[in-house]
Formats: sequence, C-alpha cells, structure tokens
Amino acid sequence: MTTNFISFPHPRILIVENEEGTVANLKGKLKRAIPNVSVDSAANVTEGQNKLNAAYDSLRFYTIVILDFKLPLDCTSATEIGDFSLWFLRDLCPETLVIHMTAMPDDVDFQRMRPSMETFASSLRIYFGKDEYEWAEKLVAACAKHVEQKRIHFHSDRLRMDFDRLFGPHSGDRLSRSSGRSDTPRGDQSLSLE
Repeated sequence: MTTNFISFPHPRILIVENEEGTVANLKGKLKRAIPNVSVDSAANVTEGQNKLNAAYDSLRFYTIVILDFKLPLDCTSATEIGDFSLWFLRDLCPETLVIHMTAMPDDVDFQRMRPSMETFASSLRIYFGKDEYEWAEKLVAACAKHVEQKRIHFHSDRLRMDFDRLFGPHSGDRLSRSSGRSDTPRGDQSLSLE
C-alpha cells in the first residue's frame, strides 16, 4: 500500500529593503534559522511589487514579507513612501505574515500604522524598530515561529483529511464522544487504524 504524502512546501520570504547590509544580515540569519527557506529581496517599491505580483500569478505565495517601512519608489527615486503593499497583501495574500521594520520608530506615519498591543497579538502584522536591542534576532525568531506554526497546521490538516478519507467525515468527533467508559473489553474495538 502506497501513501500519497504531500510534504510541507518550502517557506518563501521576501525582504523589501534598500539597505544592502540589512538585507545580507537578515538573509544569513533566516537561512540559518529556518530549514529549506528561500529568501528573495527587492530594493524599492517597484521591485517589491513586481515580486509580489509574480508570486501571486504563479500561486507560489510568500510565507512572510519583511518590509522597510519607508522605501524609494524605484531605483531612480529618492522619495520614500510608506507601507506600499498593505492593500495587496491584505486583499490577495491574507495568510502572509507581514513584518514592518524601520530605523525611525518615532516617525509619525509609522506610529499611526503600528497597532495597539491588543490588535498586535491577533494579527498577521509585526512591527520592529531597528533601534530595539537585538531587533534582527527577534525578527528572525518571529519568522521561524510563524513557519513552524504553518507547518503544524499543514500537517494537522493533512492528517484530518487522511482520517476523513479512511473513516468518513468528522469520524474523529464520533470517536472522541464514544471513547468514554464502556462495558466493551479493550480487545473488541469496532474500529482500528491500519
């Protein structure tokens, strides 16, 4: 009997940041912390948007997108704009974790976008000031935790689907309700796992 096992897809991360040193630092840390991770980068809004569009068109979504809060529009522009992909990620990639980072956490626009702590815990958005102690390590730890949670959900969903295929939909609910005390001897179970 062969088992059709679908493995967890390799996590994909996009870093949109115009400081080359920050990109290199984060790439190295992410590759050491997350097995089989693929890390892409873009230096400005146009490059970042092109990579997001390509990922969406190919249905190979990014697991995580790390954004510098203010970025130049393209390679010829010095003008920086904030939070360029918020609409795209919220509408088209709702399960992608978005991490915003900035070297100026006191910036008025950044403070306006940063959620309160109550919202922070439940959202797929995390905000880091680059002035925080060990901010890069904390950012990488948040990425690794998110990938691990997605892996756990992926495998539990696969197990549930396999279980339903073998025993019928929601049979796990029936088993858990009927698994209380009974007069049936343990050796005389009506269901068995193959």
